[in-house]
Amino acid sequence: MKSVTDYLSAEAIKTLAIPSIYRLGAILARDGVLEFIEFNPLKVVAKISGLSGSSGRTVEFKANNSGLEYKCTCTKKPDWFCKHCVAVGLMIPDIGEGKTAGLKSFVLFLDFS
Repeated sequence: MKSVTDYLSAEAIKTLAIPSIYRLGAILARDGVLEFIEFNPLKVVAKISGLSGSSGRTVEFKANNSGLEYKCTCTKKPDWFCKHCVAVGLMIPDIGEGKTAGLKSFVLFLDFS
């Protein structure tokens, strides 16, 4: 089975989000604060917030036999790949490979249970 990171290449994210949302998500990925709540090959849950002091949104990605499922607390639309999904999605491959040097703020909480 494919992992979450297998589904979230930059090119794949560009096809999931409309161009304006992709641009906003890329800015949020660069300037936002990311906190991983759960990070494993089949499920990633993260909270992302902007530097403006906003409370943040929780994004969840799940890989399963039928593909990638995603949702964000900013919307109830099941097929909407929002700017928060873009931002977290763009950061997942780098975090998975340990490339965190360029991030302004990064918090990682691992669930070892």
